[in-house]
Amino acid sequence: MEEPDEIKYFSSDFRLTKFRAYAIRWKLKVQHKSKLPPTLTDQELHFAKVQLIVQHQQIHFGSELQQLIHNQQVSLKSPISRLAPYLDKERIIRVGGRLCNAKIKEESKHPIILCKHSHFVNILLKDLHNLHHHASARVLMALTAEEFYISGLRSLARKTVHECVPCRRTNAILCT
Repeated sequence: MEEPDEIKYFSSDFRLTKFRAYAIRWKLKVQHKSKLPPTLTDQELHFAKVQLIVQHQQIHFGSELQQLIHNQQVSLKSPISRLAPYLDKERIIRVGGRLCNAKIKEESKHPIILCKHSHFVNILLKDLHNLHHHASARVLMALTAEEFYISGLRSLARKTVHECVPCRRTNAILCT
């Protein structure tokens, strides 16, 4: 399955999330004919982000998601089987593991599993890179690993920094 055009159209994760939140709001407005405040709430943005993540995982980890929904163990042939994946209350696939008793945030204990071959992941990394003032690849990896598990994150982070024009200009080697 391929990513929808809606995702490929956007070059910013925040704009994509806002678009999805407004689409959900419009759908509710049409169905219930209710008045809503003009600005988006944090809950609406969070719900839209969760929907985008679930859609991403359905596209890239569809069979694993079905196995987890039916309380089955993920196939050993799956690329995420060694991560001991589980579904959280929002039906997002997360990394399992032994960090249950650690005194860190829940998102860091059990990060969300994402596939690296995705436009959604690329724009997520670009937004994090820009949000944190053109962070280096190592910083970008650390920021991403707090919330997400992406196999091959190092190469994606390096590619994101390498493709950033302001970073390339700043780090350019002068020829004399």
